[in-house]
Amino acid sequence: MIVPATPARLIELAPAGAPDPAAREDVACGHGLGVAAGAVTAGGSALCQLLRYHIRMSNNVRELLLEDGSSPYAAWFNSLATDVAAKVVTATLRMQQGNLSSVEWFRGIGEYKIDYGPGWRIYLARDGLQIIILLGGGSKARQQRDIDHAVELWEQYKRLKAMAAKKSKTGSSKPRSKE
Repeated sequence: MIVPATPARLIELAPAGAPDPAAREDVACGHGLGVAAGAVTAGGSALCQLLRYHIRMSNNVRELLLEDGSSPYAAWFNSLATDVAAKVVTATLRMQQGNLSSVEWFRGIGEYKIDYGPGWRIYLARDGLQIIILLGGGSKARQQRDIDHAVELWEQYKRLKAMAAKKSKTGSSKPRSKE
């Protein structure tokens, strides 16, 4: 069983001590300008405009956690050779920076293709505009089985998230007793 996405149930893949792009309210531009994370402001140098674009385009990359606390992505990642793991880390950092050019989307999930060795893949899904959930990975040799498993995980996740949202709505709409 899969647990719905809540901040406590997802592992963020940001480097230790790195600020969460979604949590930043204001970033100081090197030219003395304040750059609001959620707004595009006119003016400023090209560097400041690039910084504003980067903040808007960054993603929050997280691993899916199962009910028992395990992560299918982490289990796969921990089994990789060092050279392959380095390629996978590079790919996740690119995703975090908003670069999804190597992702092919189908059946509700994405497949990030890493052109190295037997053709490594990272399976992911989007939860909203800026959250990417890592579902697992594999190589070209097991591609169809890995895709089917990732789709199954993603469908279960969406069902449980919808059920949790429905419960929270019905739980908060209970009439209050008068005192």
